[in-house]
Amino acid sequence: MGRELGLLMAGPFMSLMATTSLQLAAAQFAHWPQTSGGSVIGITLPASAGGAEVDQFLGVPFARAERFQPPVDFHETYPGGSVTATMWGPACMQVGGDPTQTYGSEDCLKANVWSPRLAWQTQKKLPVMVFIYGGSNQFGEAEPYNMSALAAFHDVVCVSFNYRTGPLGWMAFREDVDAKRSTGNWGILDIQSALRWVRKEVAAFGGDASRVAIHGQSSGAGLVELQYVSPQSSGLFQGAISESGSLSAMNLSLALASATKIAASMGCATATLKVNKTCLARVPALNLTMTTYSAPWSPVTDGVTFPLAPQELLRLGRVNPATVVLGAQTNDSNLFLFREHTQDGLDQPNDRPDGALKPISDKQYGLQLVMRVGPRLLGKALSLYPPVPGSSILNVHQLGNVESDQSHCQIRQRASLFNKARPGRAFTYRFDYWYTGNPNCTAVPNYHLPYLGAAHQDEVTFVLGQPNFMEDGSCCGLWGLTTPDCPHLTRCEACYAPNRFGHEGYRAYFNDEEWDFARTVGTFWTNVAASGDPNCRDKCGTQGSWPKFPAGGDVTQNIVLNASLPGGSMAEETPHGRPEICAFWDAVAADERKALYVSPLADPLITDKLLDRSLKLLKKAVSEKQTRRGVPEVTKAIRKGQKGVCFLAADIFPMDVFAHVPLLAEEKGVHYCYVSSRHQLGAACQTRRPISLVMVLEPKSDATYSKTYEQVLNGIKAIHPYM
Repeated sequence: MGRELGLLMAGPFMSLMATTSLQLAAAQFAHWPQTSGGSVIGITLPASAGGAEVDQFLGVPFARAERFQPPVDFHETYPGGSVTATMWGPACMQVGGDPTQTYGSEDCLKANVWSPRLAWQTQKKLPVMVFIYGGSNQFGEAEPYNMSALAAFHDVVCVSFNYRTGPLGWMAFREDVDAKRSTGNWGILDIQSALRWVRKEVAAFGGDASRVAIHGQSSGAGLVELQYVSPQSSGLFQGAISESGSLSAMNLSLALASATKIAASMGCATATLKVNKTCLARVPALNLTMTTYSAPWSPVTDGVTFPLAPQELLRLGRVNPATVVLGAQTNDSNLFLFREHTQDGLDQPNDRPDGALKPISDKQYGLQLVMRVGPRLLGKALSLYPPVPGSSILNVHQLGNVESDQSHCQIRQRASLFNKARPGRAFTYRFDYWYTGNPNCTAVPNYHLPYLGAAHQDEVTFVLGQPNFMEDGSCCGLWGLTTPDCPHLTRCEACYAPNRFGHEGYRAYFNDEEWDFARTVGTFWTNVAASGDPNCRDKCGTQGSWPKFPAGGDVTQNIVLNASLPGGSMAEETPHGRPEICAFWDAVAADERKALYVSPLADPLITDKLLDRSLKLLKKAVSEKQTRRGVPEVTKAIRKGQKGVCFLAADIFPMDVFAHVPLLAEEKGVHYCYVSSRHQLGAACQTRRPISLVMVLEPKSDATYSKTYEQVLNGIKAIHPYM
């Protein structure tokens, strides 16, 4: 990700920008965008290859934050009525390859904006693309991701920003939990603050606050996905694009344990291991950041920012109104998997034709496979993903296929759940290409040898429309010298090849096929901001090339993005045109759900189909105040002869607390069944707390849930072995 603090400035092409002292002096007297804080002074990047000139603004403050506190949105006035936005803001405190490379600042909440030249003067109200970088939730900054080409060729305003990460971004505290405050999600709160800043200020840069799409890559894509289930993010965007992301947050108890471990090591915990938050807030930032690799860090299911586990919120349909685009590379898992099987101390990617992979035997392969799918489905897995007999690197490649296919099918599962809640608003893709036009452009994530396939992060160059220098910083290329010690590297400089491609400017990075492909990908992405549909910029009257499912339900087709295809894309059955692949991984997921704790006494256990209907019934009954919750209330209602249906949580241990309820219900003729999770019952009853037992009363004649009640009652009768 980013390099040494203070060295990083602007991306490739910077020497073509107005950067001499005379030009900057003149620019400061020009008319620039007027935000609520005053004038924002930037620089103008020249046009090339038919694109627009782009006004660039770097390091604009959007919030301030004390350590382990929510950010305070920026409401100040710039000193002197203006801010000079010509240098990237500092990275938030983070580690590099090891803890000794710690760098950054706690005063880091700065945004960057690119807009077509003078868009802010013409009041175009352009769509807005907001990028969220990745970095395993341990590191990362906005600086390597230059978005100027996206603005130049797609007539959009682009925004990026920094957010807190590592222990300073994700440490959770018991005192916050007890006070019912958000905790362990400081980075998420930074992102939401940045999106509020976009909503408030983007019109000053020519953007339309009602047409905002967020997009991110890797862990940044995971942070994008979390926005569609966080209630506080509702209304801040209309599109969310996840590039190789997932939907998850850390269990609160695990997050609190990480905080306890670090606090104890810093002398900020009592003898009984009670964490002193005030003490940790005074520890030097460098010391805390050096513990990044000592504990796991990620967003946290804290009960506030995420009322329930994110996957549970999605399953319950508690998602924000938006369009989601979810996808990954064909061989997405190869990058990380191959690192575990690389010899000679090499990294991935490398310059060995075989990737310097260590072969594994068919027996080792089988052991790896059974750990992923379980013994019941091993035979089916071996038929779908057969190993090569003996010892071979092809077995490593097959493991890559296993992991990547599972990821694609999980994407389809999430898209289908979202599409049920927001019909026609979920789209999926498989990115089947990597940068090949210039073999000398080896700065990650650009050119690599074919053994890796279309792997994790290969899409970034085409989304942004110019080579990305993710690991080296955007000033490492031929263009971009802003300080004498800016680290220029051959692998970056070689990407700019006017002699090879016969063009200057942005066009000097691509051959003809890849140039057109970058425009195709950029058009799909920016359409999501413009219209909420990747198929069209404005009015979407007919079905486009990207499959959509307006009736709701399962998303069974995706688009394939590949520069070699006519038009750069085609539709396919998800994934690879082989529906049996996702049928298999759906079965694996079902087995994993069953493996979660469910009491052996939980009989009858509700079916998946009946569960969805029952949760809807609960929501309706709660709205009409026709439920009884908890053991005392339900017991009292049944004993008084009230009729209804009971739902008991199957994950309660021990079950003695309501062991009498099934017997009493059978005696009184009240039907019941078990639901696998107390959190599902709590969510359906619209409470933050889990619920172990709830009863829906028999509907009155004017109840709106009568039909649903009868359907659920009949469903329970069908699975009940005793009544």
